[in-house]
Amino acid sequence: MASEAVTRWDELGCRAEGKTDESAQSTVAKSGRKPTQPGELATPVHEIGRQKLALEMLNDDLEAAQATLIEARDHFARLFELAPVGYVCLDPEALIREVNAAGAALVGLPASHLVGRTMSSFLAPDCHATFREHRRAALESKTVERCELVLIGAGNCRVPVTAMSLAEPHVGHDLDGYRMVLIESDERPSAVECLRAKDELIAKRDAELEQHRLAVHALAEQLVYERARVGEAVRANVEQVLMPIVLKLREHVRWDECAAFDALERGLRELGSGFAKKLVDSGFSLTGRELEICHLLREGRSSKEIAQVLSISPQSVDVHRRNIRKKLGLTHQSQSLLDKLREIDLDSGTRSG
Repeated sequence: MASEAVTRWDELGCRAEGKTDESAQSTVAKSGRKPTQPGELATPVHEIGRQKLALEMLNDDLEAAQATLIEARDHFARLFELAPVGYVCLDPEALIREVNAAGAALVGLPASHLVGRTMSSFLAPDCHATFREHRRAALESKTVERCELVLIGAGNCRVPVTAMSLAEPHVGHDLDGYRMVLIESDERPSAVECLRAKDELIAKRDAELEQHRLAVHALAEQLVYERARVGEAVRANVEQVLMPIVLKLREHVRWDECAAFDALERGLRELGSGFAKKLVDSGFSLTGRELEICHLLREGRSSKEIAQVLSISPQSVDVHRRNIRKKLGLTHQSQSLLDKLREIDLDSGTRSG
């Protein structure tokens, strides 16, 4: 290459020498004098002019070559970008390096959204194995390999394409990547078919959601049934097993133990009735003591009787009664607390039945 550069420089020097001599001869002719020596033109000034002219000629050649290269670059860029088929450049791991407008249009996304992502991410799942085999064949054969693929476009629309790929070897035996051409098949679905496929997908998902909803509803009904069944079993055990034992034991207790047995009997009956559970489930936020007083009030007991059963003062019972009225929403004195409790108990029995 160095010898070519020297030859080129000598050629430019000869051309510049000829032009310099012509210019000098023209100057002598215009001045009307003749050169006194045959080598009079070979002066330092003449040599500088010759070198300058050679450099100018070289610069003109370089500018012309640069313009030719720019034109060729733009020409091939237009061939790539404006081609009527999809062009894709992949790296050895099938990551997209470049893609033209037609290739991006096949999946309905801008080219910038494709660069840096794997080609497989835009293929139908059933095409992944085919694509791997296609790349392997292109690498082994070193020729153009062809296969049929299906791209997944915008809106899950399937786009059948014919792919033709050529492996690009790097220095030595390393793989630099693949160049791929994607040609849209005639079987590409229309926009109406894409919308139909999307509607079918939505309908399928709606059906799945409906199945899940029905399953949850059936489970909720089963839970309600099981809860009711357990409640019935508890009430049956209380009435048929526990209460006869308590009544039999009452015959042998001392008079000072009657209050405790009354509380035990009352608690067992309430356990079987579900009244306490109704009060808790209604969200009234009643305390344990307030629940006990509600049970005794529902039996028609006065504050003095409740105080004796619970071993507290009647004033404390009155305070609890005011708190219970407030939590149950009884703001007027005309509203009866006993009627409200019986209403809750009746509602509980109606629901359980």
